[in-house]
Amino acid sequence: MKKSFLIILFLSGFASIHAQIASLPFSLGIFDIDFILRPHIIKIENNKSEQIDTHYNFTDRNRTYELRYTLFRQTEKNDQDIRKAVAVMAIMTMFNIAGYEFDLSKIYPFNDNDVKKEFNGDFGFVAMIIDPVSNYTKGYKCVRAEIFYKNNIGIVFRTIMTNDINFFLNYESIIFDEIYHSFKFKN
Repeated sequence: MKKSFLIILFLSGFASIHAQIASLPFSLGIFDIDFILRPHIIKIENNKSEQIDTHYNFTDRNRTYELRYTLFRQTEKNDQDIRKAVAVMAIMTMFNIAGYEFDLSKIYPFNDNDVKKEFNGDFGFVAMIIDPVSNYTKGYKCVRAEIFYKNNIGIVFRTIMTNDINFFLNYESIIFDEIYHSFKFKN
């Protein structure tokens, strides 16, 4: 009796999570964003991945890093639980590109005012993923995964990938700053 109760409890919990994911108000699709590209940022062919397709990919001449953008259009406007929905998208996409479930406490919210000022968005999340094992990150040891949300427009999911963790630790670097500020949501 106890065993069947636990199985029913587990299945109902799984069904609830699946229903939440299935009802997320986003779909893969392009919307207008502005790219701010410097001469060292070169557009390259989009990668196809088992985890997440990308819409825009960039690198430099030496392939020091790879910068990828995937866009998710918002399908339901004025969603009351949009922060929760974006957080679920952040967890799902970040786990997918990592290839494993890492500690959720490693996903940090951006300061909303910074997202507004720097990206013309409303809020976002960031995580550092070390030693990813997914097809999406093949060939890279370090990934900075970011999600930026703009009200009633959608999500920009961006990854910056490299093999040198110091690339991310040098926030004073002009190159990193130019990569970091390489897009904005349109007004």
